[in-house]
Amino acid sequence: MNLPASPEPLSVVCRYRSSLIRDHSSDQLRSGEGSLLPLSPRKLALVYTEFTGGRSDDSRAHLVLTISHDEGESWSVPKLFFQPPPDACNAMGASLLRLHDGRIACTFAIKYSLLRLTPYCCFSSDNGESWTPPQAVTAESGYFVINNDRLIQTRDGLLILPYALHEGIGTRTSEGEWEPCWNARCGLFYSKDGGRNWQRSAHTITHTPDIFHEPLHRIADLPENVNREFALGLGIVQEPGVQELEGGSLMLYMRSLTSIYRCFSQGVEASWESCAPIPGLHVCLSAPVIRSIPGSNRLLMFYNDRGAIPFGTPEFARRTPHSVAISDDAGRTWQRIGQLESDEKAYCYFSLWLDEHKFYTTCYESVLAPDDSLQSLASLKFGKGEIPPLLAIEPGLPAMK
Repeated sequence: MNLPASPEPLSVVCRYRSSLIRDHSSDQLRSGEGSLLPLSPRKLALVYTEFTGGRSDDSRAHLVLTISHDEGESWSVPKLFFQPPPDACNAMGASLLRLHDGRIACTFAIKYSLLRLTPYCCFSSDNGESWTPPQAVTAESGYFVINNDRLIQTRDGLLILPYALHEGIGTRTSEGEWEPCWNARCGLFYSKDGGRNWQRSAHTITHTPDIFHEPLHRIADLPENVNREFALGLGIVQEPGVQELEGGSLMLYMRSLTSIYRCFSQGVEASWESCAPIPGLHVCLSAPVIRSIPGSNRLLMFYNDRGAIPFGTPEFARRTPHSVAISDDAGRTWQRIGQLESDEKAYCYFSLWLDEHKFYTTCYESVLAPDDSLQSLASLKFGKGEIPPLLAIEPGLPAMK
């Protein structure tokens, strides 16, 4: 049965509840960018990055594991999951995934420098009690960004890990000069043998002037360098995720300055087509997460919808609220359905696990900064809600609060 338009907030409709796992509201540390996985009906595992040397992406950090035995109502004291080597800055971007053969896969990235960021993988055959030594996904030396909670396995068993390759970091020669390094080349690592061997697809996508789109809302008086970049059709795509669609095709989605770009492929060895922003969404530079709801054709997305706030204002850059959208046409168009958290704080780097009945999610929760500086990367929040109300929402209805 479809739900009529509801005067109640979406968080009430889907019985969403949330709480902090790690609170950094009063210090300058940071915990987040995690991935969670049920180990049994009420037992959850969560691997995330614990920063010990500040909030910068270059700060010292390691991966930790925490366990909940009551579906996220309480969590164990975190224990070390992976300590990066002495010559590395940190380890970030963990993904946990239950494989078809029952094993658990974990991928993450080790940051060695501004020129070298390498993805790794390890596996557990005993439900997370022990893990294989991490092995590099690629022998290439480059800056391969992988986000948290991005690893997927297709119906036919292929493991896919999306990446964003940034080249030429730190090569700007003058203030205000366009830095092409921020425009990543996005693509896929994949494994056909359960993670023993990996290869990089020959097909990538990057932002080019022919796919440039003006923001839906913007101030008239943008800085001169931004106007110049817009006139040249310069833009960026970063931090991709991938979703398998009906029929086995793939959708790659990427954050950008004011949009979420998506493109489609018939497989890891096919080229990307129809790259364009998702129509009608006005989004700041923040990575969304997209999942298919099992037993349906509906896709679910968590992201930051900025509504009518114009690009170019300090407010636009704030990663808030925790917005939700759905798609019933394989990700080509999306419908806003509301928000799980208000715009009183910032929320970003979502993880999302779901089945036909419920969903679990984590993200950063932070006080709002005027310019969305690193104050937006602070505390670790967990939330859970029910899936049936999200499936019952009728297409075309106005968004809930």
